[in-house]
Amino acid sequence: MEYLTELPPLSPEDVEHMNGFRKWLESQPKPSPYKPWKVVKVKRASSISTLRDTGHKYFDMIWRDLKLCDRNELYDHLAGYLNLDKPETHFKFFNPNQCIEAIEFAIQYLNDDRRLDMDITGIEPRAYFELTII
Repeated sequence: MEYLTELPPLSPEDVEHMNGFRKWLESQPKPSPYKPWKVVKVKRASSISTLRDTGHKYFDMIWRDLKLCDRNELYDHLAGYLNLDKPETHFKFFNPNQCIEAIEFAIQYLNDDRRLDMDITGIEPRAYFELTII
């Protein structure tokens, strides 16, 4: 079996095609890098039910809406992040600080997945969400 040690030269048609594609690609609008798609503001003084609802919203977005991860696997990751046993890892058991940490976990998970997706596509990464805790 022979292996190629060098690539064959490109034909003039190949070069013309590549240059045409490159020109088209350069003419496309560039996404603004690191521009958040959605700003998430969380108030520390919010009621526990509001914090739990917000946490659930982004947590469920990961496994149910976007199907980025299995639900049980995601709860395992969250348990490790919060340094809790898995049976204690549910929003109905969280205090306000744990809710905020869980929201940070979910936003970070979503942003990491978005950056990975952007890296694969070759477009500059930008955050899905910008989290502000006030």
